[in-house]
Amino acid sequence: MKANAPEKKYIRYLRGEDGVFAAYSTRAGGVPSYPYSNPDVFAELRVTDRLFVWPNQIHKTGIAVVDGGLIGAAIRNGKLPGEDAASRIRAAEEAEAAGKRGEDPLFEPFLLEKDGLTGIRIPLTDGVVTDRTDVVLTSIHADCLAVYVYDPVHHAAGLCHAGWKGTLGNIAVRTLETMTEAYGTDPKDVRCAISAGIDQCCFQVGEEVVLAFRAAYPYADEYATADAEGASNCHACGDMERLAAELRAKRLGEAERPAFETPRYHMNLKGINKRQLTGAGVPSGAIEVDSHCTCCEPKLFWSY
Repeated sequence: MKANAPEKKYIRYLRGEDGVFAAYSTRAGGVPSYPYSNPDVFAELRVTDRLFVWPNQIHKTGIAVVDGGLIGAAIRNGKLPGEDAASRIRAAEEAEAAGKRGEDPLFEPFLLEKDGLTGIRIPLTDGVVTDRTDVVLTSIHADCLAVYVYDPVHHAAGLCHAGWKGTLGNIAVRTLETMTEAYGTDPKDVRCAISAGIDQCCFQVGEEVVLAFRAAYPYADEYATADAEGASNCHACGDMERLAAELRAKRLGEAERPAFETPRYHMNLKGINKRQLTGAGVPSGAIEVDSHCTCCEPKLFWSY
């Protein structure tokens, strides 16, 4: 970036598709308070007159269809103030954890207003799809991936939050399948984008994660490399790795980083998501994959 160049507020994907686009905000486009409140970015993108959809992400695979019924339910449930909204979300998460999910109003969408923007808050949802032009689909990410799906034939779009748990659950394909059920989307017609996110160089997991992927996908080992020492193989974030080790040791009251009890691996989540989508019938050339690593580039992105 040139010294006098403006800060990059967001990265755009799926350009030139009937006015439909996707964007992933950077640190410059973020805000210190509510994650969904990006007034400057939304104004620059000219979408402040739309209704925002704010899913409550829980690292699972629930997909919501944003249609007149869902919007009507949110309006009927009314606008909850911030603290009431947070309490309701917590109650829904606790009920889900206890296996009590059902038709309880806890799980219904409602309206929430923050910093002048009104959004539909959807409990226990990691993906959203719509064919409406008056809404903006959103999600929150640190190192997890945003996967965007656009169907130019039926003018429908989908967005999902794909961390390793969502990727294991095939959430990108579930989003596509939901669009097929709701709008008749044909995978061969869609365009997809996989956002910036943590790359294989930095994304370290335990053996139990790799074993779970092996059980679900015969090609899993193509996207995982063993690392016997558990150290990052990324030169760009070597300093960050050492700092993390020092902080971890300090927190645990140990002089050195504790030894891992199981082998460690580095996984390529972007590659797995693309493989899942091509396996579902999306042409490889129709999938845009961002090369930015959120962990390697702390000056550009937030990272967990």
